Amino acid sequence: ATKLAMGVVGAAAGVKTTEALAGIGDEAVLGPMDSILVFTKKGLGVQIDLRQIAGGRSRAIAMAQRMAARI
Repeated sequence: ATKLAMGVVGAAAGVKTTEALAGIGDEAVLGPMDSILVFTKKGLGVQIDLRQIAGGRSRAIAMAQRMAARI
């Protein structure tokens, strides 16, 4: 649902708002302006808010990879 909602907002503005990330859980998406990372694994959904984290993109990807490996 989050991926769909982010895509609809971007489509309305004519901008690609999401980026699929390989290697994290069953499916992972990075949201608009690297503000959110959402991934699923074995039916569990995880959302990481990056708006207040300096260097959020790389840190969130590393964190999500570690989390997904433990699920």
